[in-house]
Amino acid sequence: MISSFCDEYFRAIPDICVSIGHLENLEDYQVELAKPALRGHNTCIVAPTGSGKTYVAVAVAQEVLRKSPGKKVIFVVNQVPLVYKRSTVFKKYIKDVAYICGDHGQPEITRLPLDEVLRKNDVVVLTAQILVDALTKGQVSFNQIGLIVLDECHETKKESQYNAIMAKYMEQKLTNKEPLPQILGMTASLGVGNARSDKNAIQYMLKMCANMDVVKLSTVQKHKESLEKVVNEPDEGLHVVTSRTEDSFAEEIQDLMYQVFKYINSSTGSSVLNTTVEKLSSLRSSNHSRENFSHVLCTLKKEIIENFQSSDLQLSLMTCAQYLKEYSSALAIHETARTKDALEYLQEFIREKSNKAATSNTEKMLIRTFQDKQQELERISMSPKSPNNPALDELQSLIEGDIVKCRTQENNGPFRAILFTQTIASTWALKNWVMETDSLKDLHPEVLVGCRNPGMNLRHQKDVLDNFRDGVHKLLIATSVMQQGIDIPACNFVYRYNYITDAVARIQARGRTRKPGGRFDLVVHDYRGLDGKDKLSKEQEQIMQRATDAVSSLSIEQMKRGTAEYQQQRNVQIFNQQQPKPFDECNHSYHCKHCDALVCHSADIRIVPGGHHVVIHRQIFSKIRIVASGGVGQDPGHWSSVEHAKKEIRCADERCDTKLGSILKCSNRMLLAFSIKTLRLRNTASTTKTYKSWGSLPFIFHKELVTEASFEFNDIPGTVAQCE
Repeated sequence: MISSFCDEYFRAIPDICVSIGHLENLEDYQVELAKPALRGHNTCIVAPTGSGKTYVAVAVAQEVLRKSPGKKVIFVVNQVPLVYKRSTVFKKYIKDVAYICGDHGQPEITRLPLDEVLRKNDVVVLTAQILVDALTKGQVSFNQIGLIVLDECHETKKESQYNAIMAKYMEQKLTNKEPLPQILGMTASLGVGNARSDKNAIQYMLKMCANMDVVKLSTVQKHKESLEKVVNEPDEGLHVVTSRTEDSFAEEIQDLMYQVFKYINSSTGSSVLNTTVEKLSSLRSSNHSRENFSHVLCTLKKEIIENFQSSDLQLSLMTCAQYLKEYSSALAIHETARTKDALEYLQEFIREKSNKAATSNTEKMLIRTFQDKQQELERISMSPKSPNNPALDELQSLIEGDIVKCRTQENNGPFRAILFTQTIASTWALKNWVMETDSLKDLHPEVLVGCRNPGMNLRHQKDVLDNFRDGVHKLLIATSVMQQGIDIPACNFVYRYNYITDAVARIQARGRTRKPGGRFDLVVHDYRGLDGKDKLSKEQEQIMQRATDAVSSLSIEQMKRGTAEYQQQRNVQIFNQQQPKPFDECNHSYHCKHCDALVCHSADIRIVPGGHHVVIHRQIFSKIRIVASGGVGQDPGHWSSVEHAKKEIRCADERCDTKLGSILKCSNRMLLAFSIKTLRLRNTASTTKTYKSWGSLPFIFHKELVTEASFEFNDIPGTVAQCE
């Protein structure tokens, strides 16, 4: 039944404005969720996946547009694939809706400046970074906006872009200069961080609410039966398997890693690396410590950067670190998929390195070392005596059983499944395995990953999802990009394969199972300890539910008191961040992180609209190379990590070949945009430091118009034919 409140609300809809269409009646539990927001309160809605939170947001948006003519609604998402999906829902009921994603596989209209799009539309759906940039540049201000919806609002923490938006919001709230928009957060679970008790979980949620300036946590309490009719809870299964009985392939790869360690230890001055190298060596054969290996490898790279001034020696040691990373990745693929998949991954890597125009002596040695073992690795890979991967056998049995179940049980519907795995490389390996397995190949599997390098653009993601809904692909093999916000009602099975994160991710992944009679299965190796981690996530879910009930029961005044301390702490942080940074008076030099080659100085760098850091002096062309972008073996029509010109900036030393940035095209001119992650800074005292983002530097750069900071096509080597 629709409540009298809902009847009254919907009677008002025809009088809102001509740009807003008719919204179908909400379910009574949706009305319950919407009430605090419809009354104008900053609200966080917590409800299960598939409960229709986006439709609640549409109702709130309509009310804001009705009450505040001229104000705009901005719907913020944390992942590009959600932009199109959310905008499609809004377009059903509101006439003037646009989306912006910055994805260059999309029409140009989706890449227009936010202020221009806002002038012509009532609702704009966009990624968080776009709103942060627009607020920073002054393209838009909060007084233009009537409502900001934060989708998957559990991301409003730490260094996230959601938190950056709310920091600017709180900064303006402190000044009391102009009216602020209403905030509406939506999530299936707010999370509890590392909390192990109800008290700590409640404190965590209050802090999250403080971050969003929320005064009411809205959950379904009165109409739970109505909600349960819509949301299906899948059965869960845990499948713990043993490792291979013999593993000659892993032993050979570990020996290759040992050869790299020996080379590092024999290098001049390597004693400063001994502790880290010893730790890496002990981890190389430990299957359950793959993540630890990656962390320690990052430490090794940092120590190389800080302790070695010779560019040749540094290049040599960083090359060794790169090979260790690839060997570790191959072991991860071997653990997840088949031996042949891991070998093909390494062969592709070695082939790419062998085809470089120039190769250092160290790299030549590393290539030869691998090639000396290649024949033995191929023999192991093709040998019928090589044991199968027990986890893969278990996964195959599970999928085959579910296919049969769908054929024999009418209520299950056609088989649709999502297989979650940890890395992009493993998604491709598993796709190849499915396609080469007779009992599974008719599933026509497809990979779905995010936009980051090497990633998929929005157009390709949409095509894959549409084909999955239509049954062209019956199995999606995905990374975490699929865990949040993408609803596929036909999906009846979700498999997590050697992949566990936290309680929030667990809830998100389980929510992809939408059909009645569905299942949610976890397949893990016994030596990884992931079954114990999943048990802990289940316990955290229970804590999270109790904490959510407790916080949602608080009145608005109680919420304000509960969040006051956290908001005060946040205000102090905002005040400290408001202190202006100086310009770089030391004129730091910037060097390739891999080989230490000089790239530029601070005086060469400018910030252009969009927040890109670009180099403006022509001397830069003697210190870099411009090459075509695109991953090896990938379809350039769908896969691209570089915007516009599809050109990458690489280190001038061809032995190094590190990617330093991208060529961007703007207003028919070319910009040389650099990534701080691939550079290191050195001051006049020769002290070296690395940074993760330009914003974390202790100084700022001068701003410049695109026309002054860019180059003509003809100025940049190798761009004329492709870009004109």
